[in-house]
Amino acid sequence: MFRYDSGALVNVTKQQNLENSNFIKNFESKEGTLARVWTIAEDKKGDLWIGTIDAGVWMFDGKRLTNYTTKDGLGTDLIWAIYRDKNDILWFGTDGAGVYQFDGRKFSKFKL
Repeated sequence: MFRYDSGALVNVTKQQNLENSNFIKNFESKEGTLARVWTIAEDKKGDLWIGTIDAGVWMFDGKRLTNYTTKDGLGTDLIWAIYRDKNDILWFGTDGAGVYQFDGRKFSKFKL
């Protein structure tokens, strides 16, 4: 379950057969199979950021889905966590490729 748009609750379950819905069928991995959603966060504009196991990050602005992958600067397409800090910066935890932040245009790897 995820709260969206300052009040609406979205409950995604296997029983809803979302594999056949227009929303979910856009979440395709490199192999053409349905990507597994692992983490979801909301940014300051209310857009949903969806981290997947094998298809990078998807951003849903209420109308369109945009996919970000290694082609856009991520070190891997396996995203374990998405976090929005107090300055409204989105941070993305990956599987073995480090932590990235998104500045509204591109991803940058966080250097220790």
